Amino acid sequence: MTTGLRSQLRQWLGLEAKASQTAKLIAWATGGQPVWTPRDYASLAREGFTKNPIVYRSVRMIAEAAASVPLYLLDGAKEIDDHPLLTLLKRPNP
Repeated sequence: MTTGLRSQLRQWLGLEAKASQTAKLIAWATGGQPVWTPRDYASLAREGFTKNPIVYRSVRMIAEAAASVPLYLLDGAKEIDDHPLLTLLKRPNP
């Protein structure tokens, strides 16, 4: 199959690679320079958390496990059942 026939066949089948329309705008807006994530912990953590499914699942599993731990209020060895702190923990945003 010749090169011209291949490219025509790809075009008919819709397999032709198209140039990105946004690439020109991004290159123009940034002056052709790379745009890096800021090097502070909060932005790196946010970037890693939102764009990495392994990190997202790990953080989610740790948060769910921590939330499922039962909380007890003790006075020495005696468990306290009724206290304003327990009410606040059960419903932090009344």
